[in-house]
Amino acid sequence: MKNTYIENWEGSNSLIKDWVIPYLIKEYNLDLSPYFDVLIKTKWEGEHPGYKFDRVISRLKMSELLHTDEPFDQFSEAGGGMQTALRIYLISTTFDMLGQTNEFLTFKSWLNVNKKKGKYKHEAVQRTNKLNELLTRGIKSEDDLLNAIQEMHTDYLQNHGMGNAFQIFFSKILTQDDRNEILKFIWISNNKNAPNLSMNYISDKPEEWEKIGENDKIKKIAKTIENLCRNEYTHNGVQIYDFTDQDIIPPVSRKIESAILSGNLQVQTYYPNNTADFKKLIDIIAEMRYNNHHLKLSQNNTLHILSKEKVDIELFCKEFVSFNLKVNGIIRGGDIYFDNMKKVLSYKGISLTKLLFKIAMKGLAEKIILTVKKTKS
Repeated sequence: MKNTYIENWEGSNSLIKDWVIPYLIKEYNLDLSPYFDVLIKTKWEGEHPGYKFDRVISRLKMSELLHTDEPFDQFSEAGGGMQTALRIYLISTTFDMLGQTNEFLTFKSWLNVNKKKGKYKHEAVQRTNKLNELLTRGIKSEDDLLNAIQEMHTDYLQNHGMGNAFQIFFSKILTQDDRNEILKFIWISNNKNAPNLSMNYISDKPEEWEKIGENDKIKKIAKTIENLCRNEYTHNGVQIYDFTDQDIIPPVSRKIESAILSGNLQVQTYYPNNTADFKKLIDIIAEMRYNNHHLKLSQNNTLHILSKEKVDIELFCKEFVSFNLKVNGIIRGGDIYFDNMKKVLSYKGISLTKLLFKIAMKGLAEKIILTVKKTKS
């Protein structure tokens, strides 16, 4: 291709070599090195797609850096859920970026594109034809004018709408295997009869969900993720709570598991004659029962165990982590819903944040492959 006003993309983002390529090899046995080599050698008319890939990669890396397995961290000072909400938001914006088929234009800019020159002249001709159609039909009332504006906006959204980009990402960028993977873990239902949901409750797949086709399921999932994970956070400040991701108020057992795995855990045991001292413990942030032991985890990463018998600390920690991993591997999941959306996004058997991250990384790989194929055609 003729390069009219920019130089080659140099592939200067070190994250590509040190992070993206190793991740995709490990997760999918997919080596993108040859594809990046082609992009580096190819000149592009307009902005080189490599720069958008850089921006996507940076956002995904930031979402990873925000994750922590520590039960206590500085992010908790910002309030429960803010950290995961930001992670999910960053990930969801990459769906939009990777699904875009054209450079983003505001509605106003789209109305002003030149039909005689520039890369949007074809769209400008279509826009003019639509305007002529509306004028021929006649605009004689306020309702006619409102309907005409809505029709113009619909035409705009077909090429530059964020919702359209989400749908393209899920239906055309991801592979069928990727979509099948999503359908294993996520489903959507109406929340008109939703119970008082909590992190310990996971709704069942409704019968109507099983009756619709796979393509319609993917469309509903894409639309719900767009609204819940991106739009609600962006416009209303609504935070998505993923209780399975270990970085916001996870179940008590996961807090204790994280403390054990951190390696800095202190353990104190209490027996019946010390129950009074046990009850007076302050700064307790987690409490549960396990194998006839009463457990409390305090702010300074000390696990307090009240037991009727002597406790082998090393064996206890090993058994607790093993048990906890097995249990969480089965029941991990949750529901996300908002009354104004009338929808429930349910996930089971996986962390929602980790699943969305994995989807984004695979989508990045597929978009790079499609872009390279386009350069060779």
